[in-house]
Amino acid sequence: MKIFILIVALIVAVNAKVYSKCELAKILKSKGIAVSKLPDWLCLIKHESNYNSRAKGGPNSNGSYDWGLFQINDKYWCKRGTGNGGDCNINCSSEFFS
Repeated sequence: MKIFILIVALIVAVNAKVYSKCELAKILKSKGIAVSKLPDWLCLIKHESNYNSRAKGGPNSNGSYDWGLFQINDKYWCKRGTGNGGDCNINCSSEFFS
């Protein structure tokens, strides 16, 4: 899980935008994802966020939201409100999601 969070944080840090499939493939490969696994990762990202790093889903039944390329629930990803938090130590309202 920690490597997944690290990869997500690195991709978000690159730039918040809608990526092309090729751009994301290059980024994932540069972060150590095996070429043989790229189709799986790209399919996941396509269906979760349509390659949009600013995607926000929800609210879910518990009031939480899902954020970013992988639609990670804010219980883990970030902190809503003021200040940073979550495993990635960012604020859900940061510039990455505006």
